Amino acid sequence: MKILLINNNPVVSRLTALSARKEDIEIDEVQEVTELTSYSYDIVFVDADSWNKDVKSTIFEHVETQKRVLFYAQDDNEDLDLFDKGILKPFLPSEVSAVIRSVEEINTLDN
Repeated sequence: MKILLINNNPVVSRLTALSARKEDIEIDEVQEVTELTSYSYDIVFVDADSWNKDVKSTIFEHVETQKRVLFYAQDDNEDLDLFDKGILKPFLPSEVSAVIRSVEEINTLDN
C-alpha cells in the first residue's frame, strides 16, 4: 500500500509514520505538491496547515486515490466536506491505522 502525506508539521509526520511503519506501508511525504514524484496512492493525507488551492487542485484533479483524509483543528474544517474522512487534531496513531485498515479491507475484497 502506498500513502501520500502532504504536511509540514513534525508531530503529524511522526504520528502518521508510526502508523505506516506499524502497518508496513510505503509513505511519501511532501510539503508542497510540486515535490510529487507519483500520482497514484491508496490514501492521501493532508494536514489542514498545508491545505491551499494548489494542493486542492492537484489531489482532486491529478492524484488517483481511494481515500482522501484531512487532519484538521477545530477551527479549520471549512473544506472538510471535500474529504472522505476528517481526523481532528490532536489525534492518535490508531486513528490513522483505522483508515489504513479500512482501505486494506476494500483492496482485499476487490482482489
